[in-house]
Formats: sequence, structure tokens, C-alpha cells
Amino acid sequence: MQLHLSHPLEAPGAVSLAPGELRARMEERFAWAVEGGHAVAVLACELLGLEALERRSPGLEPRVLGTLAVALEPAFAAAEALVAHEERTLVVLLLGPDPARLEAAGREWLARLKELRVDGVDGPLRVQAKLGYAVGQPGRRLFLDTLIQVAREGLRVARCRGPGACVHTMLYNLVQARLEGERGGEGLAVTACEPLGPGTPARAPGAPAPLLLEPRSSPSGMGAGSRVPGDAGPTPARDAPSAERELLAALAAERRENQVLQTRLRALERGPPAPEEAARATAAPVGPDESAQERIDRLERRLAKLRVLLAESEERLARAVQAETVDPGVASCYRTVQGLAADAPQHDQKATLMEQIFAANLELHEILRSRRAS
Repeated sequence: MQLHLSHPLEAPGAVSLAPGELRARMEERFAWAVEGGHAVAVLACELLGLEALERRSPGLEPRVLGTLAVALEPAFAAAEALVAHEERTLVVLLLGPDPARLEAAGREWLARLKELRVDGVDGPLRVQAKLGYAVGQPGRRLFLDTLIQVAREGLRVARCRGPGACVHTMLYNLVQARLEGERGGEGLAVTACEPLGPGTPARAPGAPAPLLLEPRSSPSGMGAGSRVPGDAGPTPARDAPSAERELLAALAAERRENQVLQTRLRALERGPPAPEEAARATAAPVGPDESAQERIDRLERRLAKLRVLLAESEERLARAVQAETVDPGVASCYRTVQGLAADAPQHDQKATLMEQIFAANLELHEILRSRRAS
């Protein structure tokens, strides 16, 4: 497995890049994999007790996270892994993993952390972690940030569960719609998610890197996301309702009619048309009194409303699924989850005490287990 780490993470044999360079490479490799029909996945992992380890051994954190990244290879059968450290979270882009066993691989990876060994440290660290993940969805258009945010949402849910939790939230449409609204363009079309495997080259020999183009306005001035007839347009999702498909078809027809009208206008500005051009212009369909651009605008507004309704429905569905699968945990006298608020007085001291109590509890369990074994 080819491994690329963001500075200052450390691991033997891994390529270390500046955060900006690693992010650019992640975008490039994501585009290459999606356009080639290869599987892509994103992991968002939070290591528990990392701050306590750093306080006991200053400078240990980069080596621990680097060792954690190296441990990806036995669990995930991927061709390439790019690992960034953002906001106390390890964000991993995997190229070519097996989507069918992604959750099992995630749990295997988390289980290996209990025996994680770092050079210069005696014995295993016995750390634990929580994980959220996202995987490419054939039939959808996705940004890399869509997968990252879906994985982070999974991690947010995993934080409410016990150590070793591995969560996948199906919030792709909701996140993608929000990002498309912010960026004014569509993501890359995911056509297939085929595994590559660790022995497959991550890039075809001599293949150039794909070019990522910014959304541009069409010659007719229809704005970002519009297209002239003949261009490849957005592909509706496989699970889109029939109403949205009908609106997309009507919108494409209106754009074709608008293009015909613009062609005739340019021909009139050039002067009297030739006999053949005049015959084609006469045969071209002419729309009703309402301008084609107004009809396009009206249909686009209706389509936008439909997409908002779809996003709201998917969000409600995701909340319902999450409510059904929440771990009931242990009995408690509280109705809601209790924890330490970020703005609580003496937050750092309380967090330190909680970590010490947690570590002492683990040590006590080990002592009791060893006594029972003897």
C-alpha cells in the first residue's frame, strides 16, 4: 500500500507532504479513482487518550499517528492511502478498498490499536478509537468533501457510543446538495466502485493526471451548471423520483428550443439567409409567446424546490434510521447524555482528571484480570 502522510506525522517508508500539498493530491487521486471506476472510501478516526500520551511523553503524538496509519495496510486491502491530521481527527482517503467489507475492515483496524506498538515505547499502548466512514456511491455525483463530511458525521455519532464504535451515516444526498449550492457546480459522477487491491498499481503507466475544471457559464449566459445542446448534462440519481426526471427532461427540451431561437436570431443579424438555411429555419419549431428563458427559469425554480424537499426527506430518514440503531447503553438516571461542555469552568483540569480516572480504571481492570487468571 502506498502511504502519504501530512506533516508532521512520522512513519517509516511513508511520503510526508505539507498539508496543502497533501490536500491537492487527495483531490487529484479522488478524481483519478472515480473517473476510472475504482472504489474510494474516507475514514474519520479519533484516538482516545492521545493528549495524555503526549503529556507523558512529549513528541510522541506524530509517531503514534504515523504508526496508526501504517496499521491500515493489514486491515484494508487498498492500493493507496493518504492520511491527513485535521482538528484532532485522522482523515484517511483509501483508493481501491473492497466496499463490501469496509465496516469489517474498520472494526479490525480498531481492534489492532489495542496492541499498537511505537518505536521507543516499551510494550503496547493499548489505545482505543472511534471511527466514521464513507464510501463511493455508484449513480451519484460526489465531491471529495462530501465523503469527508459524511465520514465526520459518522464519527460524531460514534462519539455517543462506546470505544471501538464504527458508524456509517447515509447523508450523501443532503451533504452533496448543500455543497453544490455553495459551489455552483456538480461533483464527479460515480459509475462504479471496483476494488484495486494492494498489488495493483495506483496509476496506470504513463497515464496523465486528470484535469479538474471549474464550472463555467454557457455561451447563452445561462450561468453555472447550465449547458448548450450537445453537452453532457447532469445525470439524475437512480433513486430520483419520476417528477424530478420529468422536470429534467422538460428543462433539456426548453434549452434546446432556446438554442434554436438564438441560432435563428444570429442568422437574421447576418442578413438574408441562404435558401437551404431559410428552409431549415422554417421547419424549426417556434415556442409560444412566453420566452424560452422564462420557462427555463421557472422549471429550474421548481427543480430547486424539489431538491430541497428531497434533502429534507433524506435527513428525516437518516435520523429515523439512526434512532433505531442507537446503542441503548447502560441504565442511567439521566434522560440525556451527560458530558463535559466545551465552555465549562476549568475545562482543561476536569478533562485531565477524567482521563486519569479512565486510565486508572483500565489499569484496575488489568490487575483484576491478571489476579483471576492466576
